[in-house]
Amino acid sequence: MSMFKDKYLIESSRLKNWNYASGEHYFITICTKSRECLFGEITNGLMELSDMGQIALRQWNESFNIRKELSCDWFVMMPDHIHGIIVINDKLINTHDTIVETHGRTSLQN
Repeated sequence: MSMFKDKYLIESSRLKNWNYASGEHYFITICTKSRECLFGEITNGLMELSDMGQIALRQWNESFNIRKELSCDWFVMMPDHIHGIIVINDKLINTHDTIVETHGRTSLQN
């Protein structure tokens, strides 16, 4: 662990030297701040989305409409997080000799 601005930082769990813009399936988890249950609640085993959960769902789906190189294989929304398997189609990403451009996201060196 290291320190930044007097706070402990957890080392990245990303695989070193892996180009995360390469065409693969990726399991991701997106959590709300402080794991606050903003997306809804589970009632009788079913997720009931709150208004904020409805917005998050629309934006999740919109991500795949505006980023043609991404597709969603599977996802589930929980009250405080989203799990998903996203697929990057690297044939739709603009590549150069050493830089992979990810359309507004961080560029990675190969």
